[in-house]
Amino acid sequence: MKIVITLTTIPSRLSYNNDGGLKSCIDSLVNQTFNDYEIHFNIPYENKLTQEKYVIPDWLLEYTKIRIFRTEDLGPATKLVPTVERITDNDTIIVVVDDDLIYHKQMLQAQIANQLKWDESIVGYDGLRSRNENGTFASKFNDARDYFFTSHSISSRVDILQHYKTISYKRRYFENDFFDFVHNNYSWSDDMLMAAYFSHKKRDRIVETHPLIPIIETNEEWSRIGGVLTFPVINHTNHDNYEGCNIFRQTNIDDNGSILYKFIDLGYDK
Repeated sequence: MKIVITLTTIPSRLSYNNDGGLKSCIDSLVNQTFNDYEIHFNIPYENKLTQEKYVIPDWLLEYTKIRIFRTEDLGPATKLVPTVERITDNDTIIVVVDDDLIYHKQMLQAQIANQLKWDESIVGYDGLRSRNENGTFASKFNDARDYFFTSHSISSRVDILQHYKTISYKRRYFENDFFDFVHNNYSWSDDMLMAAYFSHKKRDRIVETHPLIPIIETNEEWSRIGGVLTFPVINHTNHDNYEGCNIFRQTNIDDNGSILYKFIDLGYDK
């Protein structure tokens, strides 16, 4: 069984010459407790939004576990789509990460276990809009935790998984129409793009729990200590205050000037 971690970045983070920047993310990825895996780093030639060139620093070339692939800039989807394109083994597990976070050393081991447990599902640690097994909206907590589903001691189906806390896929989940779908809609955020595609395919998206996630009893306690910095995330990296990889948004403007995001239905009720 082949295991691949995949990510992308933006020019400013790639050029940030500081141990607390992108390098600290990379260090956390190359030092996982599970040791038989590759890291695919998808680096475009040029940023489509800013026209900045990507300059690969010498320090990045020193990591033997990292394979660098030069790609087209697909915005947020660059972290995943080129990796899916080049992998042909349907049983390969693909784990997507962000470039501005430091990950726990057991992250990869946990995501492999998730793919064994939830054999035909996509699995992450943060999601939006929790669902019951019959597709109705969940009321596990009867507060905001049912919508912002993360850092809990129970698992749940959700509409949208968020890549920052890592998401695991198997290569076979991506069908022949995936690439046309992406190239028609790549300006969406990567989370929305994948949720829309796999909702259309009726494939479950699961937020899983983990023993290293603290047991949180109340909504007030969750608001205080839940969120980003729980398993599998340890900390943020240092970087400039850019939006990051999500540099494209395809929007429509209505008569009142409101921004309406373009996406297909993400429910389980059809």
